[in-house]
Amino acid sequence: CFYCDWLIRAGVESGSGPGGIKVYIQPGTQDIEGLATNFGTFSELDLTCWAEIYSYIDDPENGTLLYEDNITNIDLDVPLGGTETLVFDDFNFADEGIYGLFLDMPNEDDDKPNNNDAAWGIGVDDTDAVSSHALDPATPDGDNNWYVSDVEVTLDAYDPEVLGVSSGVKEMKYKVDGGTTQTIVGNHGTFVLDTDKDNLPVEYWAIDNVGNEESHHTFTIDMDQTDPLIDMTYEWENNPGSDGGWLMTFNATATDATSKMDRVEFYLNDVLQDTVTGPGPTYIWQFVYHGGLKITIKATGFDKAGNNKYDEIVDPESFNINTNSQKLVQKSVEILGL
Repeated sequence: CFYCDWLIRAGVESGSGPGGIKVYIQPGTQDIEGLATNFGTFSELDLTCWAEIYSYIDDPENGTLLYEDNITNIDLDVPLGGTETLVFDDFNFADEGIYGLFLDMPNEDDDKPNNNDAAWGIGVDDTDAVSSHALDPATPDGDNNWYVSDVEVTLDAYDPEVLGVSSGVKEMKYKVDGGTTQTIVGNHGTFVLDTDKDNLPVEYWAIDNVGNEESHHTFTIDMDQTDPLIDMTYEWENNPGSDGGWLMTFNATATDATSKMDRVEFYLNDVLQDTVTGPGPTYIWQFVYHGGLKITIKATGFDKAGNNKYDEIVDPESFNINTNSQKLVQKSVEILGL
């Protein structure tokens, strides 16, 4: 009683012969080896094992014989488990598709002749996996096509079936901003983008189970989650006009590192008075103040992504504004953040 198994030097998966692929490989030349085992209770000598390889690409039903080889003078001296490795000629699996490898070791004295034959289905996969991405939020949630919140990236991939062969997706890889390559095992996974940058680049690709690697995909987003910086001072002088009072000049210095500045809005007691647009960093607003009114001046800076921060000056009259002073410069003693 003999059992004839074989192996091909590649990754092995479960299957049941040419009708059910047992191993997937890339195109190329492979070593063909077999293992003969003696499960009987006596020695068997001078045996022969034949090997054939069929292609099922052009004739899916019957196959086309491409390869024949045999090994003679096989001696299984040791009963109950003795083995011998059978090294056949190698074979070039040149084309994508399904192949079958068949081994036959006949023995007239075998009590169990059915285990003298072995058959494996081989899938040659030469097609790249295909991957795609989706973003959440799907579109920028800030101004001017900028993201102002974290973005979840979902990657999905599949391995197309060509001529009955698909080895499946092994993994997907990605890099953010040219950094370290990260790996997602399988054909689905997510990661989060949270880096402030204009044109933040993301690169990703899929690899199937035999090592086919698709062309890399790239996309970019604009992300700015950081508020701008703003600081406000003021000056005053006697109003040169006929209606008296004081000419108040408020100077806001505002900067933003990523999306850059868009505008500064000036408020008097929370009522919008003026909007000064431009890249800054200096934004100026003036008005004539006649006194006798508790006031709060607030300057709110907005970057191009829509992030904002404010500085305010509460009750400038408390800083001893009077008609006997020609000019006085004061800085806010209090900065209120967001």
